[in-house]
Amino acid sequence: MKKYFFFLALGLTMSCKKDKTIDPVCVDTVSFSATVEPIILNSCATSGCHNASSAAEGIVLETYNQIYQRRNAVLGSIKHQSGYTPMPLGADQLSSEQIQAVSCWISQGAPNN
Repeated sequence: MKKYFFFLALGLTMSCKKDKTIDPVCVDTVSFSATVEPIILNSCATSGCHNASSAAEGIVLETYNQIYQRRNAVLGSIKHQSGYTPMPLGADQLSSEQIQAVSCWISQGAPNN
């Protein structure tokens, strides 16, 4: 009986162990409305780029749903990753703080907060 209890306790302990490691840079929850949305609206959804009237490449990034649906492509573009068009086009790369904020927001599940 003791042997079964040991394995049960061991199994419960192992099932509670988290597989995820917490990124120390993403400790605080990133707010979409206070942080991510202003970054995207000021850097991407501008005239001639990804606003409703311009819709460069057919992409509009003005609402949560539009940004959420393209979140990984947005991150790849602002990080200037291989396979993505570096954005903002013809401008300096966003600051590392802005890129990190978008990255953390996505890693936190891209909440509409």
